[in-house]
Amino acid sequence: MGNNTSLRDRVELTSEVFDKYGELIRSAIRVNLSDYSKADDVYQNLFLSLVHKPMPPYVRDIKSYLNQAVCHDIVDLAKSTNMYRERLCRYWKHHRQIPKIRKPQDILIEKEGFEQLFGLIEKLISTPENKAIIQRYRCGMDVSEAAKEMDVDKRSCSRYTSVALKKIRGFFNETKNRDYNA
Repeated sequence: MGNNTSLRDRVELTSEVFDKYGELIRSAIRVNLSDYSKADDVYQNLFLSLVHKPMPPYVRDIKSYLNQAVCHDIVDLAKSTNMYRERLCRYWKHHRQIPKIRKPQDILIEKEGFEQLFGLIEKLISTPENKAIIQRYRCGMDVSEAAKEMDVDKRSCSRYTSVALKKIRGFFNETKNRDYNA
């Protein structure tokens, strides 16, 4: 089989090899593979490998060549499986989250902090903007629910929220800069 053939020709030549040596290939896979559930994958990968890189024309012992190709594909499969497993383990270690048991006093302190934060926000921003922030972030409403509650359209509610957040960010950035420079 030469490399200068078209894809269709390479598929046909590989099909002929698999028709003639299919049982030999399957037995080589069974002998060399410990996990038989992957046997079909190795068989298909070998076919694709031979289509992609056909058997050189100077090969005299086709059975030996195919046996060696099966061994190489099994090694490649084992490597890719191990790399995949390692990536999953690294991902799991990086992204696992250990559930944090919250104490009642921590919840109370957090709630008091939010109350203080919303009290500060009420002093910083105007009434419609304040209402939009409270509806959106304290009550957990989406824009349409908050707009309906405020008796304004969605666009106005979004605008109030946007302006309020801009003012709040500006205040906290100003405070942070003042504390940093002090």
